[in-house]
Amino acid sequence: MNHVLYGQLLGNPIIYLDDEMIHFPFAKINALVYYLLINQTVSREEMASLLWPDKTETSAKKNLRNTIYQANKTLGDDYIVSLANQILAWNDALPIELDVDHLLNDDPFNPDIYQDEFLHQFYIKGCERYDNWLNQMRRFYAHEFTKKLYAKVQHDIEQKNFAEVERYIHRLTSIDEFDEHYYQLLMNYYHQRGMYSKVIETYMHLSQLLNQELGITPTAETEAIYKETISEVQKSQHHKKNQLPDVYFSRPEAMATYEEVVDRFVSGNTAEVLLIYGETGNGKTEFVERMQQISTLDVLNVAITAKKMYAKNSGYVWDKWLTRLADVLQNCCEKEVSDSIDAIRYHALHQEHDKEVSYTQVDKVYQTLKPLLMNHKVIVTIDQFEQIDVPSLKLMHLLVSDYDLPILFIWIGNGQTLPETQQIINQLRHTHFCHEIEIKPLTLHQTEHFITNLLENKQQTMPQAEKEAIYHFSGGNILFIHEMVNLYMKGQPITQLTDKMAASIDKQCSFLSQDGIELLETLALFQNGVTMPLLSSLIGLNLMPMKRELKELFRRNLIIEEAHQGALTIRIKAERIKHYFDEHQNKTLKKLMHGKIADTLIEHHGVYLTNTQDLSQIAYHLRHADRVLEALEYELAYLQHSLKFRHELFPVYNQEQTGTIETLNFTPAEVEERLEMIQQELTAIENSREVDIVFLKLELRFLYIQGRYFIRIGSYEGGIDNILAVIVKAKEINESDYLLRAYFQMIYYCIQMNKPEDMQHYVQFAFDLAVQLNDYESIGVILRLKGLQEIMVGEISLAEAHLKESIKMLTINPALETKYAINLAAAYDYLSEIALIRENYTESIALQEVALDYIKGKDIPSSDVVLSLDMGIALFAIGDYQAAQTYLDRALAVSKNLNFFWRRPQLLAFIAINSLFLGDVDKGYHHLVACQEFLKPLSKANKRDRGILYWLKAMILVNEETAQLLSGTAKSLLDSKEEDFYIEQAEKNLSPYRDAYERKVLFSNIKNK
Repeated sequence: MNHVLYGQLLGNPIIYLDDEMIHFPFAKINALVYYLLINQTVSREEMASLLWPDKTETSAKKNLRNTIYQANKTLGDDYIVSLANQILAWNDALPIELDVDHLLNDDPFNPDIYQDEFLHQFYIKGCERYDNWLNQMRRFYAHEFTKKLYAKVQHDIEQKNFAEVERYIHRLTSIDEFDEHYYQLLMNYYHQRGMYSKVIETYMHLSQLLNQELGITPTAETEAIYKETISEVQKSQHHKKNQLPDVYFSRPEAMATYEEVVDRFVSGNTAEVLLIYGETGNGKTEFVERMQQISTLDVLNVAITAKKMYAKNSGYVWDKWLTRLADVLQNCCEKEVSDSIDAIRYHALHQEHDKEVSYTQVDKVYQTLKPLLMNHKVIVTIDQFEQIDVPSLKLMHLLVSDYDLPILFIWIGNGQTLPETQQIINQLRHTHFCHEIEIKPLTLHQTEHFITNLLENKQQTMPQAEKEAIYHFSGGNILFIHEMVNLYMKGQPITQLTDKMAASIDKQCSFLSQDGIELLETLALFQNGVTMPLLSSLIGLNLMPMKRELKELFRRNLIIEEAHQGALTIRIKAERIKHYFDEHQNKTLKKLMHGKIADTLIEHHGVYLTNTQDLSQIAYHLRHADRVLEALEYELAYLQHSLKFRHELFPVYNQEQTGTIETLNFTPAEVEERLEMIQQELTAIENSREVDIVFLKLELRFLYIQGRYFIRIGSYEGGIDNILAVIVKAKEINESDYLLRAYFQMIYYCIQMNKPEDMQHYVQFAFDLAVQLNDYESIGVILRLKGLQEIMVGEISLAEAHLKESIKMLTINPALETKYAINLAAAYDYLSEIALIRENYTESIALQEVALDYIKGKDIPSSDVVLSLDMGIALFAIGDYQAAQTYLDRALAVSKNLNFFWRRPQLLAFIAINSLFLGDVDKGYHHLVACQEFLKPLSKANKRDRGILYWLKAMILVNEETAQLLSGTAKSLLDSKEEDFYIEQAEKNLSPYRDAYERKVLFSNIKNK
């Protein structure tokens, strides 16, 4: 008797011999068997080359012979035979059965024969042609299967044989998830069955899939099915109350869950609960009304609304739903049920001496309702469920848990329930009687779509920024979006709280204690989150009461916890609720509270807030407490910290001196807006009160900060006017601290503008003042600046002596060295420059390494730019262009994140020439263009900056290799000038002292030409 060989090839491949699974000793036997099962015959040469493409013909054929032998040995017979010693084939005498043959030939078609793709997960390493054959066959059998299955599904739908239709279509989409025909088939099936929410869910899923993966939208045919469904839904509505636009139907998951729960309830025989929750105003009630309107199921709908005013009346909701049930039964069945219903009202069930309704009484309810509801399914919808009285809820809980009444309770609430109510809900969850749907706020995209729909009917539009503002304030809450759009159309402020908005928040905050309300009122006064110690200090609650109140606020989803700068803070979650509690406070009390917050922050500065933002927070609260002068003082301190951190070339002090300070990403526009605001406030104070010393010091500080900022960004004229005004006013009121600071700023200005003569005067003024004040540390800093000034005029030896003296003074002890690390880095940078001028390049690099070590781990980006640039130049000088590029690129990357332009032309020029020396033409050309653009108009650039651009162009032309690299458009950047022109202009504009290296390397290239 012959054994039967069966090949399961669709899915994970398995070979059976009389129902026994066969395991071949190595994978290439499997590959040979599978190939022959499909193709029936194959030449030895072809099979050998398929399985051993990297072997010689002799070796491959030898391997093939062994493989055939092992295959037949494992199968126990000569299943693979050789015809004329050239062709391999299956032995006709041995019976073989294949699942692929059943797929292609069986009638009727059996969809379950296709378990997965052909030879699922089978792979032979290094056999590309075999792999190509595998993929070809996988496509072929998948196509044959989907074609047959698609036809079967169509036939089943026509014959209304729906049992497996949905499963079969999902099999089609799992094979090709981008074939819209399958989704159209599924949507049409759902539409035919009246399952409109499923149509919408499928459409939303397809739209998201196509957009995310392919960047396209569904075809017109798919869109038509969707629109027809929406039209059917709208036609089925019995009333137009609170009608929302079609965007409302973008809740496919919620709709599908609702339909699933209701379908299961209708087909079953037990009581259940569906809890629908979400923020007040998110459209929960509208959602349920719409789902009930489009439903074609034969059920009785009983709808009631719980009221806050009756929340403490025991049995109120119980009696109310029974009354409504009696009305519904009377209307639909013409049954007289009032006597029966009266017998199970709460007062009839509850005995005065008992705390709870007894089990016997609950059984009485069951025995009364069961015959009344025979042949009926009842959906009892209770809106504003958070207001339900606990005794009514307990009765419903017992009915659901212990009896098989055909009742589905749908509870619609905002989640702001009493603890006892929440406990019963948790019990129902635990016993799986409670299903849940969360109605979430709209996303930004949905909000935009919603607003567009609302405005279309009014033939109005809204800017994108306004839509985003509405979303930010509303948090995607439908009621608030609707109200804010109405305000916008009326030309009123969109954050103005309407009565509906206020009522919605009132409802959301129901049952809060007075302490809970006070916590929210306090949190509403802050711009951002509040730390627990600060909140506790302001509220005055002990730990345990505070814990209880916060726990309740977290449970109600009114507040959230966030990590900020390493500290945990608490804030009101929704902007609209924060706005509500801020607006509803007494103005006088708000001023007092803002003042208390500011005083508490000042008293504990660095405890509750540990970054620069604490200064801004104090200023904010002082301003709202009408303490304007104090507010300005902290606003200026905040601005000063921020600007010093971002714009100082070599800050006088290491930042460790002033604590940990946060990097603030101010744009120039933001800085100037703040400066303008402070200027206006100072002017208003000056016009409204007598000027005193406090005001004069504030004005002095403002002029200094504004001037320093303008100098740093290159707005020299305005900046210098401010600093000179500081010098005059500081002398008038004997404010030596700001006088010394102003001298420093004038020195920095002279450095940037290459004005060594003027710099010498201000260095001497600063030095004399520091000596007069016996300010030893400032003297050390000024000696460093004195050394720089001497480099600028060519007094190299004298400069070296002053720089070393500065280093000596600032390294007397470790504490002083740490404090002035940035100044020491600058001193070594200038010593490195001296070494470069003297052509001691190795020494220059070593000194630059010391400078870089001093700023390591210190977030001083402006110093990092300068030191990295100078190290790049030193490495360029020794011809290590690759290492130079690393430092130059780093300098540019850091400088781009700053409003810092000092030495930018020099940096761009060296990147350009260094890139060309490395053969990177594109990068060289790009930075040549950048340098030229940066200095437009060239006539207004300072002399050294003009010189560096001319130097770059001269360097390109005098070096034969770089000159040849640039051609065509790139060559036009050289303005068709001869190299002598650029050499002459470079020599004329470059400093003979500070640019000594650039001049030397240029003339060295000329000499070598």
